[in-house]
Amino acid sequence: MEGGTSYENMTIIVHNYVRSLMSKYPYWNRTLGADHFFVTCHDVGVRATEGVPLLVKNSIRVVCSPSYDVGYIPHKDVALPQVLQPFALPAGGRDIENRTTLGFWAGHRNSKIRVILARVWENDTELDIKNNRISRATGHLVYQNKFYRTKFCICPGGSQVNSARIADSIHYGCVPVLLRRGVVRRLVATFYLCGGDLDKQNRFDQSKISNYGRQYVEELELQIF
Repeated sequence: MEGGTSYENMTIIVHNYVRSLMSKYPYWNRTLGADHFFVTCHDVGVRATEGVPLLVKNSIRVVCSPSYDVGYIPHKDVALPQVLQPFALPAGGRDIENRTTLGFWAGHRNSKIRVILARVWENDTELDIKNNRISRATGHLVYQNKFYRTKFCICPGGSQVNSARIADSIHYGCVPVLLRRGVVRRLVATFYLCGGDLDKQNRFDQSKISNYGRQYVEELELQIF
């Protein structure tokens, strides 16, 4: 990293720190870190822990990017939603009578689900679907105020895993609706796995899902996509 510590040095620093914990606190070795948790975000934090495979495999990792390509292990790791603070406006309240819009989303078409979302719903009179980000030229805090007037705020998966849209929805009193391929399959697999078997990448073994669970997953995905 220019002007800072390199990825290689960060990996060494984290490795040495974990080794010092294991030496100083013998109870760490009882579970190889399985009764501990640590927080890491985005590419820098992920790269820094690559030199300590036992830490990544055993400890609970609270991570900002819950994606398989950063080694996220769904049966033990925890996703930390992105929050941009301070919020521009106060929190929303129980004001359902003022929420006249059924659903709202504004953003770029940078994923398949967003393309489908805009194509199917952008002309729906009950929904407020913007096929682009709202320009500041339209007025002050127009985007944030739309959360106040909406019952359900649509949070479709984009080109990046992390998004502040979910936290914004909750803060402004709008129910977040997540649209992302694969979420349903992973959630249902959690309940219908037989024996909790994982494959070599620590992902759920789809072959171990019961027939009922597999049928349920397929039906849900057909309804959503």
